Amino acid sequence: MAWASASAERLWKETEDRLPDALAAMDAGTLFDDPAHVAVIKSAIALHFARSKAAQAVHERVWAQALARGRKRWLTEHRRLLEYWFYREKGFYPAGEEALRIFAGELMELSLVLAGSGALWRERAESLYLQAHAMTQAAGLEIVTLRDGEFLIGDVPALTLRAGHPGVGVLGGIALAEAQTVFLPLGPWHAAALGRTEKIAQLTPGQVAEVNACQLKGAIDYVYLRPASPLMDMVRSFAQQRKNASKAAAA
Repeated sequence: MAWASASAERLWKETEDRLPDALAAMDAGTLFDDPAHVAVIKSAIALHFARSKAAQAVHERVWAQALARGRKRWLTEHRRLLEYWFYREKGFYPAGEEALRIFAGELMELSLVLAGSGALWRERAESLYLQAHAMTQAAGLEIVTLRDGEFLIGDVPALTLRAGHPGVGVLGGIALAEAQTVFLPLGPWHAAALGRTEKIAQLTPGQVAEVNACQLKGAIDYVYLRPASPLMDMVRSFAQQRKNASKAAAA
């Protein structure tokens, strides 16, 4: 958070400080014995969803669209009002379209400054976290373990998923309210997912490969895995495929 990060950090800290005990209970198989531990894992899902690179990218995209719509409205629907304010401010009438366009930008200057400072994203991230927190607390929690293999973790780890939808995460077109689940790896051998009930589920190697593919697909810049992980070849292969696709798109 580039602007006034202290309040956001205090909000994140409420979950971060309690997460080690909840993870220890998960490793011990006693997570569901304490509702407070369950609530912390759900909060961690909301936290990683809200403060992710994907959430920020969606915010910036929506802001750019709102900015363009605002300028267009000033120059079309509210043009006469814009001309009147121009006269009141400058003492003469605008010489043409470009003068009105510049003046519309001046009227929107405060919003542009707030966006540039990071203030709008900070406010949006906190609001998004509180919304996600309410939704995750109302859902069931599934703790996922492995029969074989391991999880990798992308830099957008809490991914919204929906059966039959080709994309993953919010950048893939799945809003939190539209998701069937949100899946968050918690380490090489455990993950958490929102569901209808609270339970421990075990994935087959094929299912593990599917969720790892989702982490790769949903990542923006990085994925993380432990040293000497057997997944390294798969990650390198995917990275090469993405690099080749980027070159082909740029050609």
